[in-house]
Amino acid sequence: TRDAVRRLRDALADARRAHRWLAGVGPLVALRASAPLHGEQDLAGWALAVVAQVASFWAIATDHARWLQQHRLVPGAPAPTGRRAHRWLALRSASLLALLLLRLIRTPGGRKARTAAVAALRERLPESLRVRRQDSEEEEEAGGG
Repeated sequence: TRDAVRRLRDALADARRAHRWLAGVGPLVALRASAPLHGEQDLAGWALAVVAQVASFWAIATDHARWLQQHRLVPGAPAPTGRRAHRWLALRSASLLALLLLRLIRTPGGRKARTAAVAALRERLPESLRVRRQDSEEEEEAGGG
């Protein structure tokens, strides 16, 4: 019985703690209260937050499927499923980073930092890219006018 208890403990530890089985449901329920109703001003920020929450949910669900595959409870190879879970986590991280940057550029200090960063990037652009940009702007003005 000691070996059975150890195998059970190892299986639960491999599942990254048993309490995670419904971990993704809470954030999805919380989205209902934060829906952009009644003229929400920050629709882009809300959309990025929703993408992050949905990606988090799918990362957890995919990771659970990987665990079930690893223990041969459902068919399929666990490695590709694990990679899919990591892609969902990457999407979540990218969405949260975009949300933070969006909030940052809306502050006075953030606008100032953005202006300085754009100016520094323009100075460091190769001359050929700057010329192409000017040419394309001239073409747009000629075509639009």
